[in-house]
Amino acid sequence: MAQTTNSRALGWALGVVLGCALFVGCDDGASACEGDACLPDANTDAPLDVDPVSELLPAYLSETGLYAEVASDVIADGVMTYTPRWQLYSDGAAKRRWLKLPADGADLVPIDTTDMDHWIAPVGTKVWKEFSAGSTRVETRYFVKGELGWEGVSYIWLADGSDAVVAPDGKVNAAGTELNVPDMASCRQCHDRAGDALLGLDALQLDTDALGGDETLTTLAAAGAFSTPPIGTTPFFPVGGTTQEVAALGYLHVNCGTCHNATSDLNYLPVEFRMLTATAATPAQSPTYQTAIGTMASMQICDGSPVTCAELVIAPGDPAASVLYRRFVTNNPARHMPPLGTEILDESGRALLFAWITALDLP
Repeated sequence: MAQTTNSRALGWALGVVLGCALFVGCDDGASACEGDACLPDANTDAPLDVDPVSELLPAYLSETGLYAEVASDVIADGVMTYTPRWQLYSDGAAKRRWLKLPADGADLVPIDTTDMDHWIAPVGTKVWKEFSAGSTRVETRYFVKGELGWEGVSYIWLADGSDAVVAPDGKVNAAGTELNVPDMASCRQCHDRAGDALLGLDALQLDTDALGGDETLTTLAAAGAFSTPPIGTTPFFPVGGTTQEVAALGYLHVNCGTCHNATSDLNYLPVEFRMLTATAATPAQSPTYQTAIGTMASMQICDGSPVTCAELVIAPGDPAASVLYRRFVTNNPARHMPPLGTEILDESGRALLFAWITALDLP
């Protein structure tokens, strides 16, 4: 991609790193100082002169391999679309997700699925997740697995949709929306606690019927994407319980289980919300039921004074007495859970958790 060096590009690039407050103002070629950066004019036909983050993380989204034609939103050959069964809430953003596995000739290099609960992606795997607020495309996050492990960064979309520019330092209220683009360190807070960093891409999340042509456990197995394919037909790993139980456990699986799981550095707490294929059919055997329902909260997660803490993580029949529920609805950003992407309360999630906890049997 051709690049130019000019004051507008330099001002924007420095603004991302240093903040617009250090400048007298944006020049005439930029639309405004918005948040922490001088935004480029949406009508510019010249790309910004910015540097890649690393050899694996280029300066522009168009250089990552996602698109055959970025301006027309044409996805490249070999890139697969997927939609998790349960959605991670991110301040109400709409999302699209893609996966590309490396190839060995005409065959895919498969994901190591020896442990169906903890997939290990091959070197060269790429994943993307796009965030939109209404009709505004705000951000696309990109992760790629190199020889030394995963690398990832966010790309913020130009207003004209011609490309997205790397933003390693993130941005508050990007593109005039209430969505915050996380910096690289914040991204790793969740990804590093989720096993092999593929959030939303697991057996239980994809064990569904095809949705609009998206990939599922069945189609990925047929494509040779797994070292050890699941046996039988979907649902390979049925999730048991009432409709309300399945919804609640699925919600906790994706919104809490990413960090609170047996392989995370937070397992000392210990509460676990990540569902497992072996116990998904029986809610009472799930990690949530075994570690959180009727369980005394540790001092680290207690919602009261650590000295006098005598509270339950989930108090059956009583959301107000449940640390999990109170920390979900609190306005205190230091106590709120989940900690990222939840400036705007997920009202549907709140209602689901309230109804589910209320319906739990008292001990």
